[in-house]
Amino acid sequence: MLWLAGVHFAENSSKSDEYCPPGPTQFMFLCRVALGNPHVTLQPRRNLRRPPCVDGHVDFEPNPPCSHERCDSVLAPSQKQDPSACLARFREFITYSRDNCYPE
Repeated sequence: MLWLAGVHFAENSSKSDEYCPPGPTQFMFLCRVALGNPHVTLQPRRNLRRPPCVDGHVDFEPNPPCSHERCDSVLAPSQKQDPSACLARFREFITYSRDNCYPE
């Protein structure tokens, strides 16, 4: 997994299917997601427990937490949108608050 904490979404069901284990029954939810002010990243961020600040600072132990305002979500573009992105085909979206998403 390229991003650790948070609720992960994709704009294409084929991307979501990549994370499902094989089996006779699988479920997929169609959700509305409010990204708000997203942090855009081209590289994997496995260490994120909450979104970076609006200046792009990421909290790491033992450094104190950044006091800037936080982004609302993380957006990872695909190489279709940016050739230097780590994702090949489909964008991913990660939210850190359950209030940002709801199933249809």
